[in-house]
Amino acid sequence: MAVPDIDMVLQNVSKVSSTGSSRPILTNTYINAYRRERRQPVHCSTEQVTEQSLAAAYARFNPAQRSAEDQVLDSLPDRDIEAAMHALPPQFREVVYYADVEGLRYKEIAAMMKTPRVTVMSRLARGRRQLRVALTPDGGLRDVGFEAS
Repeated sequence: MAVPDIDMVLQNVSKVSSTGSSRPILTNTYINAYRRERRQPVHCSTEQVTEQSLAAAYARFNPAQRSAEDQVLDSLPDRDIEAAMHALPPQFREVVYYADVEGLRYKEIAAMMKTPRVTVMSRLARGRRQLRVALTPDGGLRDVGFEAS
């Protein structure tokens, strides 16, 4: 950010030299100039911008948009997830699939499976817990505050 133009500051000082206190005016002048500078668009050359650099910048500035679950699932091999999903009982597997893979809501899953919404919520919680146990080396004990032995 650029410091306010000295001519502008001196003009304001000369306006208040007869009134006495120039500190608030100088402070407000600085703040106004700073805000004005921030509102200006950033000018940069696009000659060296490539698709790869844009993708890298996007990934660097948007890591919070991905959930922790997505980041963990990306680090696991697909065959481990597939094996853990197949190890789930069918009623849990269906609910976990519809909620976490297809992104359906409880109400939509309940209508598809012809079960109450609270049953879907319970099966989803139990299915996720079983997946966590199957996919973590400590069996999911760390999440509840226990140390693995």
